[in-house]
Amino acid sequence: MAWIELHQSLTTHKKTRRLARKLGLGVPEGIPQTIGHLCLFWLWCVDGTDEGKITDLDAQDIADAAGWTGDPDIFCKAMIDSGFIEKTETETVIHDWRDYIGKLLDRRKETREKERDRKRAYRQRLKEAQQEKTESEYDYEISEDDIDPEWLKVAKAYETNIGLLPIGTALDDLQTFTDKLGADVVCEAITITNKAQASNPWKYLNKVLTTWEEKEINTIEKAKAYNKDLERKLEQYRKQKQPETSEPPAITGGFY
Repeated sequence: MAWIELHQSLTTHKKTRRLARKLGLGVPEGIPQTIGHLCLFWLWCVDGTDEGKITDLDAQDIADAAGWTGDPDIFCKAMIDSGFIEKTETETVIHDWRDYIGKLLDRRKETREKERDRKRAYRQRLKEAQQEKTESEYDYEISEDDIDPEWLKVAKAYETNIGLLPIGTALDDLQTFTDKLGADVVCEAITITNKAQASNPWKYLNKVLTTWEEKEINTIEKAKAYNKDLERKLEQYRKQKQPETSEPPAITGGFY
């Protein structure tokens, strides 16, 4: 989940006050609404822009992102005049965008580089394997003897109960869970995910394993006991009659 950094000085900063006045909201009564528009705009830009570059956005786009329902040109000009948006002859950018979301940008860059390195390493291993083929070998298969038996157990369980193994960071997370909780515990979580028939199996499995990690459920006995307790609670709920309320049950979508 992405987030932005806000400083406590934003409420009293001269730029915030200037923006409130230019939008006709007044000071101090218009400060809360002004900050709301700023936060909505910044949050939208986390995924809607390329590192804070908004050259391709028109005034209406910017106003919509900020939740401003008045004149979009007035809002856009006020943002520029107040210093929250910088406009040059060649581009329009969010002022000091890296200060607001620098950590997220760095983490995304790190994730991209990690994924790129993983793919590069895989291609290199495949290339080396192909180079070792004899003239009579047309298909290369990795021997199970070359794979960690614990991970092989998890991989087979996943493919049997869910489908093809996930890729990217999801695969890395699955391997990390295997290292921390053990193959048997992860396989039990995979079986539970299959029984739940979740619409998003990986999301469901990830939730199960995250919960177990937090609760230090690192043996098959602990996992089965915890799941049995959840089944008991769900059964108790089903037996209860609650005609006086329309609130959803505390446990939905399986157990997690």
